[in-house]
Amino acid sequence: MWTKMFLSLIIFVFSVIISALARPSVDWKPPFLVKAPETVVDSFDSLIANAGELTDEEIEDSVERWIRRQSYAIQANYEKFKHDREYYEAVAAAQKQKMIQRLSPMARNAYAQIHSIYTHPTLIANDKMMIIEKIMNTLPDDVKSEIPL
Repeated sequence: MWTKMFLSLIIFVFSVIISALARPSVDWKPPFLVKAPETVVDSFDSLIANAGELTDEEIEDSVERWIRRQSYAIQANYEKFKHDREYYEAVAAAQKQKMIQRLSPMARNAYAQIHSIYTHPTLIANDKMMIIEKIMNTLPDDVKSEIPL
Protein backbone atom coordinates (compact mmCIF):
# COMPACT_ATOMS: atom_id res chain seq x y z
CA MET A 1 0.00 0.00 0.00
CA TRP A 2 2.70 2.47 0.97
CA THR A 3 4.79 1.61 -2.08
CA LYS A 4 1.84 2.54 -4.31
CA MET A 5 1.41 5.84 -2.45
CA PHE A 6 5.15 6.48 -2.74
CA LEU A 7 4.94 5.96 -6.47
CA SER A 8 2.04 8.40 -6.62
CA LEU A 9 4.25 10.98 -4.93
CA ILE A 10 6.93 10.36 -7.53
CA ILE A 11 4.42 10.97 -10.31
CA PHE A 12 3.36 14.30 -8.87
CA VAL A 13 6.60 15.74 -7.54
CA PHE A 14 9.42 14.65 -9.74
CA SER A 15 8.42 13.01 -12.96
CA VAL A 16 6.60 10.42 -14.90
CA ILE A 17 9.90 8.76 -15.55
CA ILE A 18 10.07 6.72 -12.38
CA SER A 19 6.31 6.61 -11.99
CA ALA A 20 5.98 4.26 -14.91
CA LEU A 21 7.45 1.54 -12.68
CA ALA A 22 3.86 1.05 -11.50
CA ARG A 23 1.25 2.57 -13.79
CA PRO A 24 -1.78 3.86 -11.89
CA SER A 25 -4.05 2.04 -14.36
CA VAL A 26 -3.76 -0.06 -17.46
CA ASP A 27 -4.70 2.86 -19.72
CA TRP A 28 -2.43 5.41 -18.07
CA LYS A 29 0.34 6.91 -20.19
CA PRO A 30 2.95 9.55 -19.47
CA PRO A 31 1.59 12.93 -20.66
CA PHE A 32 4.13 13.13 -23.48
CA LEU A 33 3.02 9.73 -24.84
CA VAL A 34 -0.75 10.15 -24.73
CA LYS A 35 -1.11 10.08 -28.53
CA ALA A 36 1.85 7.78 -29.18
CA PRO A 37 1.41 4.33 -30.70
CA GLU A 38 1.25 1.47 -28.19
CA THR A 39 4.58 0.12 -29.46
CA VAL A 40 6.25 3.38 -28.41
CA VAL A 41 4.51 3.36 -25.02
CA ASP A 42 5.55 -0.28 -24.54
CA SER A 43 9.14 0.63 -25.38
CA PHE A 44 9.08 3.40 -22.77
CA ASP A 45 7.51 1.06 -20.22
CA SER A 46 10.27 -1.45 -20.84
CA LEU A 47 12.92 1.22 -20.33
CA ILE A 48 11.39 2.25 -17.00
CA ALA A 49 10.62 -1.27 -15.84
CA ASN A 50 14.32 -2.02 -16.06
CA ALA A 51 15.40 1.18 -14.26
CA GLY A 52 15.16 -0.10 -10.69
CA GLU A 53 18.92 -0.48 -10.41
CA LEU A 54 19.61 3.05 -11.67
CA THR A 55 19.98 6.36 -9.86
CA ASP A 56 17.65 9.24 -10.70
CA GLU A 57 20.31 10.84 -12.88
CA GLU A 58 20.92 7.60 -14.77
CA ILE A 59 17.17 7.20 -15.31
CA GLU A 60 16.91 10.77 -16.60
CA ASP A 61 19.84 10.16 -18.96
CA SER A 62 18.28 6.93 -20.26
CA VAL A 63 14.97 8.65 -20.86
CA GLU A 64 16.63 11.60 -22.62
CA ARG A 65 18.49 9.19 -24.94
CA TRP A 66 15.23 7.30 -25.60
CA ILE A 67 13.37 10.56 -26.33
CA ARG A 68 16.03 11.61 -28.86
CA ARG A 69 15.23 8.46 -30.87
CA GLN A 70 11.49 9.23 -31.02
CA SER A 71 9.44 11.30 -33.45
CA TYR A 72 9.52 15.09 -33.47
CA ALA A 73 6.00 15.16 -31.96
CA ILE A 74 7.05 13.03 -28.99
CA GLN A 75 10.19 15.11 -28.50
CA ALA A 76 8.12 18.30 -28.53
CA ASN A 77 5.58 16.80 -26.10
CA TYR A 78 8.41 15.78 -23.81
CA GLU A 79 9.88 19.30 -23.82
CA LYS A 80 6.44 20.70 -22.95
CA PHE A 81 6.14 18.07 -20.19
CA LYS A 82 9.52 19.10 -18.73
CA HIS A 83 8.50 22.77 -18.78
CA ASP A 84 5.14 21.99 -17.13
CA ARG A 85 6.84 19.71 -14.59
CA GLU A 86 9.13 22.54 -13.48
CA TYR A 87 6.12 24.78 -12.91
CA TYR A 88 4.20 22.15 -10.95
CA GLU A 89 7.27 21.26 -8.90
CA ALA A 90 7.57 24.92 -7.88
CA VAL A 91 3.89 25.03 -6.94
CA ALA A 92 4.24 21.78 -5.02
CA ALA A 93 7.30 23.09 -3.13
CA ALA A 94 5.32 26.08 -1.90
CA GLN A 95 2.42 23.88 -0.84
CA LYS A 96 4.80 21.43 0.83
CA GLN A 97 5.96 24.09 3.28
CA LYS A 98 2.37 24.77 4.34
CA MET A 99 1.67 21.05 4.67
CA ILE A 100 4.76 20.39 6.79
CA GLN A 101 3.71 23.04 9.29
CA ARG A 102 0.47 21.14 9.94
CA LEU A 103 2.14 17.77 10.62
CA SER A 104 2.66 16.40 14.11
CA PRO A 105 6.31 16.32 15.26
CA MET A 106 6.54 12.56 14.64
CA ALA A 107 5.03 12.85 11.14
CA ARG A 108 7.26 15.84 10.35
CA ASN A 109 10.34 13.81 11.33
CA ALA A 110 9.22 10.80 9.26
CA TYR A 111 8.45 13.04 6.28
CA ALA A 112 11.92 14.60 6.53
CA GLN A 113 13.53 11.14 6.54
CA ILE A 114 11.44 9.99 3.59
CA HIS A 115 12.14 13.15 1.62
CA SER A 116 15.90 12.87 2.19
CA ILE A 117 15.86 9.29 0.93
CA TYR A 118 13.57 10.12 -1.96
CA THR A 119 15.85 12.94 -3.13
CA HIS A 120 19.14 11.15 -2.43
CA PRO A 121 21.11 11.39 -5.67
CA THR A 122 23.08 8.13 -5.47
CA LEU A 123 20.50 5.66 -4.18
CA ILE A 124 18.93 3.49 -6.84
CA ALA A 125 15.16 3.48 -7.27
CA ASN A 126 14.63 0.00 -5.78
CA ASP A 127 16.62 0.89 -2.66
CA LYS A 128 14.67 4.11 -2.21
CA MET A 129 11.37 2.27 -2.29
CA MET A 130 12.62 -0.42 0.10
CA ILE A 131 13.98 2.06 2.66
CA ILE A 132 10.89 4.25 2.53
CA GLU A 133 8.63 1.25 2.93
CA LYS A 134 10.63 0.19 6.01
CA ILE A 135 10.19 3.66 7.54
CA MET A 136 6.47 3.66 6.81
CA ASN A 137 6.05 0.20 8.33
CA THR A 138 7.49 1.42 11.64
CA LEU A 139 5.04 4.30 12.00
CA PRO A 140 1.76 4.20 13.89
CA ASP A 141 -1.32 4.35 11.63
CA ASP A 142 -2.27 7.85 12.78
CA VAL A 143 1.16 9.16 11.79
CA LYS A 144 1.04 7.33 8.45
CA SER A 145 -2.27 8.97 7.69
CA GLU A 146 -0.72 12.42 8.13
CA ILE A 147 2.06 11.87 5.60
CA PRO A 148 0.96 12.91 2.10
CA LEU A 149 2.01 10.00 -0.06
